[in-house]
Amino acid sequence: MNYNKYINSLAYTYHDSHQENSSILNNIIQHPFIDTLPMDIISSPVLNYCLNNSVKYNVILYRIQHHNNNHYVEFYLPYIHSNESLFNIEYHSTTENIDKPISNSNLLKYLKDHIHSIPGVKRFKGHAVHNNIVYTVVQVRDKNIDDISKNINRNHSYYNYNNWLTLWDIIAYKHSFREKIDTNIVDFFVKNHMIAYLFLNKQKCLLPVILYCNVSNIYNSFIKKNKTVQYCQGENGPIIHLNCDYLHELNNVRNVCFIKDIDIHTSVDTLQNESCIILNNNNNSNSLNYLFKNDNNILSYIK
Repeated sequence: MNYNKYINSLAYTYHDSHQENSSILNNIIQHPFIDTLPMDIISSPVLNYCLNNSVKYNVILYRIQHHNNNHYVEFYLPYIHSNESLFNIEYHSTTENIDKPISNSNLLKYLKDHIHSIPGVKRFKGHAVHNNIVYTVVQVRDKNIDDISKNINRNHSYYNYNNWLTLWDIIAYKHSFREKIDTNIVDFFVKNHMIAYLFLNKQKCLLPVILYCNVSNIYNSFIKKNKTVQYCQGENGPIIHLNCDYLHELNNVRNVCFIKDIDIHTSVDTLQNESCIILNNNNNSNSLNYLFKNDNNILSYIK
C-alpha cells in the first residue's frame, strides 16, 4: 500500500509554494492548510454563494496530537447510529432565517452554542466549501483528555479515542471498526486531504497508518490504560502482529502506527534490522501482516 508515498508527492508540491523563508519557523509545527483558510465568511464570494444556496453547514473538529517525535492530526467523527455516518456537527440552514441574513457574528455564536458540550479550548480557524456545503474548521485543545474520572459531566463520546480518526481511516479504509464512513465525508477529505498535513523544519510530518488486530477481552483494561498490545496477543511474546483487514469481524483493536512505506518481506529474520516488516499473504493487500518488534511507534485503542 503506497498511501504515504502518494500523499508525500502531493504534500511537497503544496508546501513548496507556502514555505516561509524565515528560519524562525523551522522548529514550529506548521499547518499550511489551516493558515490559508478564509476567516470572514461574508467577504468570500465563493462562501457567500454557498450561503445563499446550500441547505446545511457542518463543523470539522480537529486536534493536533503528539507521540514520541511524531506529530499528527485527528478529526472528531463520533458514532451516531450504526446505520448512519461518522462525522461532524450539522448546525444551520439559511432557509430557516431568510429574513435575517447570516453574518460572521451570528454564525460564530451559533457554532459556539452547538459545540459547547465538547471539552477543551476551541479556536475557529476558518471555512472551506465542498459540494455547496460550508464547513467551519475548529481546533480543539484539551490539556488532560485522559483524566475523565474527576468530572462526571464530561463528554465521554469525546474522550473515546475511537471517535478520533486519522486521514488513513477516512481515505484509505473509509471505515472505522467496520462502520462505514459516509461517501460525502470521504469526498470532502479526498479533496481537502492537505488538512491533515503538518510540517516541521520544512519536512512533512509522517502520516500515521491504521492497522488492526485481535486480542482477548481480558486485556481490555490493560490496553485502555497503556495503549499497547505488546504481550497481549496469542503467544504472549514480544512480537506484535497487526493487519490491514479493516473489515474483519474479529479485529477489536485499532492501532495508530508511525511507519514509513517499506518493502514486503517474507522472512521474519529481517526484523533483526528493521522495526517493522510486512509479510505478503497470497498477494492480497487486505491480508498483509505487519510484524513489529516493539511498540515504540504504535498507539493501540480497544473497541
